Amino acid sequence: MNKLMKKTALATCLAISALSLVGCGGWMKRTAIDTTADWMIPDAMSAFYDEPDFEIARAALPADLKLVEGLARANPGNKQLKVLLSQMLASFTTGFVEEPYSPEEMPSPVTVQRAKSLYLRGLDYGKEALREKKSFSEALNNHRLDDFEKSLSSFSKEDVPGLFWTALNWGNLIMLSQDDPDRLVELPFVAAMMDRVIQLDESFYYGGAHLFFIVFHAGRPSTLGGDPEKARQHYERMAALSGGKFLLGDVYFANYYAVAVQDEALFRKTLEKVLGAPLDILPGERLTSGIAKRKAKSLLDKTQEFF
Repeated sequence: MNKLMKKTALATCLAISALSLVGCGGWMKRTAIDTTADWMIPDAMSAFYDEPDFEIARAALPADLKLVEGLARANPGNKQLKVLLSQMLASFTTGFVEEPYSPEEMPSPVTVQRAKSLYLRGLDYGKEALREKKSFSEALNNHRLDDFEKSLSSFSKEDVPGLFWTALNWGNLIMLSQDDPDRLVELPFVAAMMDRVIQLDESFYYGGAHLFFIVFHAGRPSTLGGDPEKARQHYERMAALSGGKFLLGDVYFANYYAVAVQDEALFRKTLEKVLGAPLDILPGERLTSGIAKRKAKSLLDKTQEFF
């Protein structure tokens, strides 16, 4: 039994034990669930992200997701579980539902709809966790960007995971909703959240907020506010924060920036770097690096479609 299976099995046992207390007193049930969430689930997720076998990880996450959803339903006041669900849904959808495809070759309509549905679930869980801040909840309801930006000042460094994963789900949902004007107008709200992540903890998830801005600036034409140079600056900052080891950032840089400026040599060089890197280049993230390699190969195979 490998590390991921051992961690998942133990987390499953603890989760089932916690859920079996549903008929017991509220305090006992919440305590058991909180203990499981605080102690075992983070370890299980660490094992997941370090799983080198793509198929094992893809098969394992849905079951873990349903367990965590059960825990969250049994203890709706646990903010950590909602943030974790937002993270799990973003990771699963990006890595296994959308993968592999390029902006030039979208998946089938059924796959797109499924991805949008999963991102929306992740967004909803994240919003639920963040709505503990009254000003943020009110700003979400009134849809005014200025109020929304002001409300973000109420968040501190400990709120960064919730902000990041919520914004990531939201941004990815918008990317798949290019024909929906009501979604497109929400993009500045996502950018404001990622800006706040950078202000509070720029290094979170290897500078992942900068990855969002690579897409934000290079994924749009200049007539709609795109700015490839700003995208390049965000990539360089992210690379500095991760020591150049966050391969997924390289993939997005090639996919968006290199294509936007029509630099085929940079496109090939960046993706070949990803393919040539060892799977364990980023400690604890062999799955993420493996997904980056799959995406890099898919993009290289389609080079002629971009240039």
